[in-house]
Amino acid sequence: VVNSVKIPVFVKLTAEAVNPMETAKKIIEAGAKGLTAINRFPALEIDLETGRPILHSSFAGVGGPWMRPIMLKWVAKLAREFDLPISATNGIWSWRDVVKAILVGATTVQTCTALMYSPKGFGMINEYVTNLEKYMQEHGYNTIEDFRGKTLPQILTWDKVDRDTRNVSVVDQ
Repeated sequence: VVNSVKIPVFVKLTAEAVNPMETAKKIIEAGAKGLTAINRFPALEIDLETGRPILHSSFAGVGGPWMRPIMLKWVAKLAREFDLPISATNGIWSWRDVVKAILVGATTVQTCTALMYSPKGFGMINEYVTNLEKYMQEHGYNTIEDFRGKTLPQILTWDKVDRDTRNVSVVDQ
């Protein structure tokens, strides 16, 4: 595709790949100019009364807010490893999710499900923009670059994770 078109090619990765990081490396070597992370998980749901598949009568992509932590992980890993644009998608439901994706290194953020299922429809976009601007003002950010990737240096490697501290509940009569 890269050799056939004159526009930058972004490739959407899937978390189902054996190693999305290796896939990304090969995609970049092939000339892709950016990555989109991360595709929905193909799934199957069954109607108990009929036994029929109910997600498009087949295997279908399942996503939504529960996918956000998975997406954030892959955007963060990609952003730490590769110096090219990353578009975050899957799990974006609120303006806070947009901010989280940028904090882990996303260059752009995509949403679809929130627009389709929110009673606000495309009005969600205005809500995203308004609250993103408010967030930036409250935190003293002039541009998205001022906070893009801010989370990345704060992600610990497993050998640095505190495994000794134990939280204990105490009943206050």
